[in-house]
Amino acid sequence: MVFDDSVGMTALLVTGRHPQPHMKNRSASVLCLFDREKRQATVTPADQLRWAMPASAKK
Repeated sequence: MVFDDSVGMTALLVTGRHPQPHMKNRSASVLCLFDREKRQATVTPADQLRWAMPASAKK
């Protein structure tokens, strides 16, 4: 998600699975915020984020 240039941030939600045996293939999500001006990224766990499908997309 690219925000307005006045904000100067890009957000990326990355989801996947932990491949390590001790993690038992659990799903994981991280949120990456990229400051385009400073060219710095911050990553934080985002497993608690839940997205709802818009009613118009449901069949």
